[in-house]
Amino acid sequence: MTGFLVGERELLDGPRAILRMNHENRGFDCPGCAWPDDTKGLHLDICENGIKHVTWEMTRKRVGREFFAAHTVTELMGWSDFALEDQGRLTEPMVYDAATDHYTPISWPDAFELVGRTLRGLDDPNQAAYYTSGRLGNEATFLYQLLARELGTNNLPDCSNMCHEASGRALQASIGTGKGTVDLEDWEATDALFIMGVNAASNAPRMLTALAGAYRRGAQIVHVNPLVEAAATRTIVPHEFVDMALFKSTRTSTLNLQPRIGGDMALLRGMAKALLEQAPADPKALDQQFIDRYTTGFADYRAACRAVSWEEIERQSGVGRADILRAARVYRDADRSIVSWCLGVTQHEHGWTPSGRSSTCCCCAETWAGRGRVPHRCAGTAMSRETGPAASTTARPRTSWSVSARSADLIRPASTGWTPSPPSRPCTRAGSRSSSAWAATSPSPRPTPRSPTPACAAASSPCR
Repeated sequence: MTGFLVGERELLDGPRAILRMNHENRGFDCPGCAWPDDTKGLHLDICENGIKHVTWEMTRKRVGREFFAAHTVTELMGWSDFALEDQGRLTEPMVYDAATDHYTPISWPDAFELVGRTLRGLDDPNQAAYYTSGRLGNEATFLYQLLARELGTNNLPDCSNMCHEASGRALQASIGTGKGTVDLEDWEATDALFIMGVNAASNAPRMLTALAGAYRRGAQIVHVNPLVEAAATRTIVPHEFVDMALFKSTRTSTLNLQPRIGGDMALLRGMAKALLEQAPADPKALDQQFIDRYTTGFADYRAACRAVSWEEIERQSGVGRADILRAARVYRDADRSIVSWCLGVTQHEHGWTPSGRSSTCCCCAETWAGRGRVPHRCAGTAMSRETGPAASTTARPRTSWSVSARSADLIRPASTGWTPSPPSRPCTRAGSRSSSAWAATSPSPRPTPRSPTPACAAASSPCR
């Protein structure tokens, strides 16, 4: 990392920034991932990725008009992401000239006029989409979504739509909220962690601190991933200086399951089947009081689990019955457990379908009682326009939020241009979009996927 700081010429400001990162009530959040800040005053809660992100933000490199005059857009499209970012920061607004295939300078007043004229010229505000990525700060993101909604549209796609649109819809359908149900303190108290489709070493390296802490206090940590990633083996936590000096690592896993790609649904069906088979003789296998009080359709789900054979579960999941029973035993023995998943679950073919969402993302929410689940985010700034105002992992704000925003004078009728939509329009119900125009560009209308083998397909989307 010293070499990286030297390369970025940030030997003084770089370490100062690192010392201010990821403190609960001061400093700033690392732009690298969405892992929450420690609540006990931990210092140097950092990772290699975070240090790189921060120093990239501090780069002294600049990209002026000379660069764009020398390179066409067609040429730049062939460059790697690293090569593009390595050129540095823009120094002035640029506009694309289709005639020359170059970006050319434009003044700030002219840039604002161009954007305003283009938006005013649309037949419907829903013809525009306002995209953000995880690199945009929380405050700017919040203002950005206010702008879009004031103009009358809820078209606010961002990187989290790709990552966890499936999670938000599955959670909303199964437990009534699009957000996870645990926080960092829950991670510190859980007896069992199920980490599905996550390589923490890349997605959120600071998560390794929680995994190492869980192992030391005796918690069971089950990783579910076709490949045993680095985060599923051992780690050395950066702020533990003695261990760093002695190269002493800590385990981050007690069980690794390697399903075939797309085999998560069958694996979880197998765990559910194991628990249901144990239930008649083991009162702890199921929380029947919770099931009776808070779920519907459980009898159908039980029947679906009985109907599928262990041979079929092993074939579809790629995991042997003995290992599935071991994972089910970990879940059964834990009084407090957390299921965390990431793109390894949501991005395969059936990750978003009703069967995939309920059976894969929310199997534990629907089948077993009293457990926590959390979709693992790779970038956190989207929350200022989604989970903050919208209380969901999707871009659909609640009607109550729209009304509150207007009453608090956060959204005012525009003096020119469109008349903002009435408060009920952005979201008439939890599953709706603001208009059919949005539906044309949203993740909602997807092609019908190929159905999985019937034994673990539609029957695996049971109860709510």
